[in-house]
Amino acid sequence: MTAQNHRQTPRFDSLNLLVYTATDEEGERVATGMGRTLNVSRLGILLETKDHLASGQTVSVAIGFAESLVNVIGLVTHCEPAGDGLFHAGIEFSSMSRQTAQILEQYLQHWQGQQG
Repeated sequence: MTAQNHRQTPRFDSLNLLVYTATDEEGERVATGMGRTLNVSRLGILLETKDHLASGQTVSVAIGFAESLVNVIGLVTHCEPAGDGLFHAGIEFSSMSRQTAQILEQYLQHWQGQQG
């Protein structure tokens, strides 16, 4: 588990494949691709991608958690080069269905049980 003092909730190291679409403030698509999560929390993910995503962009993400595919919308909080042409972007969730929230909660409880 990655823990830092400024985190509101714990983040769990977790590699999950995903598909994302980033849009700018005018709603224009600026990037689409595949990536993976590096860590996951109730409030967001750290996304590894080939695209540099700008802070404030909206990202629509379809993430595979075990046997479930969930869709979330989030905002890019930061994005930094990670080497080898990849970037690490912090995504704060801004919208998800109740069912997605339940799947995410179950997934995180499973990881907490595995690591705790």
